[in-house]
Amino acid sequence: AVFLIACCCCLVVAFCFGIIVGWFSKRGSSSLHTKTFDDWNPDISPERIKENLRWYASTPSLAGTESSFSKGKFIMREWIEAGLTSVVDHEYNVLLSYPPKPPSFNKGKLVFVSSVYQMDMMQRTMNFSFEEKLILINSSYSPGKSVIKRAERVGAAGIIVFSDADGVPGDAIHRGSLAMQPGDILTQGYPALDYAVRLNISEAELPSLPILTVDKMTGMRLAEEFAQIPGHPNNSK
Repeated sequence: AVFLIACCCCLVVAFCFGIIVGWFSKRGSSSLHTKTFDDWNPDISPERIKENLRWYASTPSLAGTESSFSKGKFIMREWIEAGLTSVVDHEYNVLLSYPPKPPSFNKGKLVFVSSVYQMDMMQRTMNFSFEEKLILINSSYSPGKSVIKRAERVGAAGIIVFSDADGVPGDAIHRGSLAMQPGDILTQGYPALDYAVRLNISEAELPSLPILTVDKMTGMRLAEEFAQIPGHPNNSK
C-alpha cells in the first residue's frame, strides 16, 4: 500500500510540474509569435533576392558544366561575405544524361495518353498497340517511373513528357527524376561522393527508351495538333 501511495504522489507531482512548464513556455513563446518578418530578418531584401534569381536564371546551368560550377562558387563567396563561418563544397560524381552529338532520332506515330491507367484501358478495351509508337505523356497525372516501365513493356519507340499542372507557366519544364530508384542510379540511396559504394554502369537499371522532356505549351500543342488520341473522332493525325 505504501508503494502504491508513493507512486501516486510521484505521478501527481510530475503532472503538476508538466502543467507549470507548459504554461510558462506558452507565455514566453507568445511574444515570439508577435514579432514580424522584418524584426527577425532586418537584412533580407526581397529586391536583392529577385535580382539574384534573375542573374542566376539568365544563363543555362546544366549540371556538370563550367557555368554551373562557376555559379556554385559565386554562391559560396556570397555566403562567406554574409558572415557564415563554415561554407564547404563537395564534389559529387553522378551519372548524368547529355544530348548526343550528333543527335539521333527515333521515329514513330505520336500517341497522347494522360496516364498509365489510360494505357491499360486502351490495350484491354480497344486492343490498341503501342509498339513502335512515340508516347506523349502528361506527367501531372502519372509518375514518370511507371510510364517508363509500361512503355518498355509494350515496345514503344520513345517517350515525350510534359506537365500541365495548375499554375505552371507555359515555358516551364517538369523538374524531377525518371530514375527507377531514389538518389543517384549508381549510388542508390546515398550521396554520389567518392567514398560511396558504387555500382558498375552495367548493373544499373537504366531506361532502354529515349526520353525527352518538353515545356507545357509544346506538350499541349503536340497533343492538340499532331498526336493520335485513341477513341477521339479525329484520328487521322
